[in-house]
Amino acid sequence: MDKKTKAKIRKNNMKLYPIYSMFGLDFMFYYVIELLFFIQVKGLTPANVVLLDSFFAAFAIIVQLTTVIIVNKIGKKKSIVLGNALNLVAVLMIIFGNHFVIFVISKAISAVGFGLKSITEATFLNSTIPETKKAGEIFTKIDGKSYARYSYSKAISTLMAGFLFDINPYIPMSLCIACLVITILVAMNFREIEDEEITEKNEENDSVQTVKQGMTFIFKSKRLKALLLMIAMIWAVLCVHYTYNTALLKEIGISASMIGIIGAVMELVKGMYSTKANDFNKKYSNHLLTIVALTVTLTITISGIITLFPIDYRIQAMIIIVLCTIVYIMKGVQQVIKKRYMANFVKPDTLLQIYSFNTITKNLLRMFVSYVASITLNFMNIKYACVFIGILLTAIVLLISLYMKSRVGLEPEKYDEKDVEVIK
Repeated sequence: MDKKTKAKIRKNNMKLYPIYSMFGLDFMFYYVIELLFFIQVKGLTPANVVLLDSFFAAFAIIVQLTTVIIVNKIGKKKSIVLGNALNLVAVLMIIFGNHFVIFVISKAISAVGFGLKSITEATFLNSTIPETKKAGEIFTKIDGKSYARYSYSKAISTLMAGFLFDINPYIPMSLCIACLVITILVAMNFREIEDEEITEKNEENDSVQTVKQGMTFIFKSKRLKALLLMIAMIWAVLCVHYTYNTALLKEIGISASMIGIIGAVMELVKGMYSTKANDFNKKYSNHLLTIVALTVTLTITISGIITLFPIDYRIQAMIIIVLCTIVYIMKGVQQVIKKRYMANFVKPDTLLQIYSFNTITKNLLRMFVSYVASITLNFMNIKYACVFIGILLTAIVLLISLYMKSRVGLEPEKYDEKDVEVIK
């Protein structure tokens, strides 16, 4: 493949990626009504919905090695297409299914789909950028632009989903399907940069070896172990916050359409503050991840406490919304900054392995936290559950923070050779 052809392919991919992200970085029209759809349409309990989240996390861990093998076997582009196609099947099963087992199977299929997407999307974008000194800046610019478009698109879809759910619960689900179809069509127009020096190898063995090498390096690096643990914890508590917050608003009498409006505003906030990640990093430096995690856990706790007082539900809702806004500010920041932190002090070739291991660790913690959150709802209502889970998660975050203190955020020269690959 000559340089001119590669340049055209790169230009095409970089042009399409923000469009792809806008429709398919995650489910559109879905998450804001997921809890309501499962409870009101499919007849599940809130505890069962949270349990499904735990199943998804478990499946995501189990299939991780398989997804890496698939990517190495069929390539990044086909893996992206396949991942979105599997997600399409998963949503169709939720729409037409009427049994908890069917929903568990849909989560398993979706786990493979998102597993493929999580390790290919960022690496595909990275591989399509020209090898120049400013490659990192170009990546950040395109990734930031793509994530902003995704956030604004999700805000609109979230706003519409709440209203449309009140009209007919299946309308937002159908629109979710439409977005997935568009995503697949866009992804099919991606083109991979072919490597002229590819040699014929046993790809399955290479894939297994890649995972082994990645795990070996990460287990030896005290810095990466601590960093990935906190990043995983943040993701787990954000998942619980989303489900609990929706259930809490529903509990105090907020309608689905109003929850949709709130969700839309939160997505806009997240999109705006995702561009402020560097500013937050300069201000809070090594404490940023701890601040993000504690903000989420304390918000869960305070939201539950507020609803226990005999005050007007509108005042309760206003306080919860303010707290939720703070969480989404932090969510926007961490979504960008975590990639920067994971990429520090490592070679570009190691990033795929780190993303893969990050998927395992974050889903392992998500499975544990979601399971505890689900069990808690079997013994108490959502108000008391928020207080209990919030306090428990706050304690865990503080312990992880203490573990990180002597391992992350050090001066480059203070790291052990096993902790880093390159000094930047």
